[in-house]
Amino acid sequence: VCGELRSVLESKEGELKSVCESVEAKASELHDLEAKLARVEADFEAAATEVRERAGRERERDEEHRNQVEAMEMEKKAVVEKMAAEYGQQHREKMTELKKRAEGRIGALQKKVKEMEEELKGREEELRNEMNEKGEDFNKLQARFESEFLVEAAGY
Repeated sequence: VCGELRSVLESKEGELKSVCESVEAKASELHDLEAKLARVEADFEAAATEVRERAGRERERDEEHRNQVEAMEMEKKAVVEKMAAEYGQQHREKMTELKKRAEGRIGALQKKVKEMEEELKGREEELRNEMNEKGEDFNKLQARFESEFLVEAAGY
């Protein structure tokens, strides 16, 4: 009986040893998987950190770009306003200059018109005097003609 028990015990001991070796192999495999999982978690955390840092840099770059665009828009607006003001000032100055020149021309033309009116009045007066003289001459000629005509007519 002892021999049988011994044989069963040795057989069970072999099975137990085999199970222990299998458990140790599985434990070693589990340890390797845990190490691999730790590396994967570390890689994941490193990648996540890199993504967060890159996203932060991109947000900063986007914000900087928006600020630059906003600054350029403000600068553009200021330049346009300045150019409009300068153009407006130049336009006003030019219009003032043109107005002064036009007023000067108008004044000169008005003076010339008055001179011409005076000249016309003088010429009109001369013509009237001439016409009066010629009218008197005509009246004298007509009177002489009529008297000569009547004298001739009386002679017939």
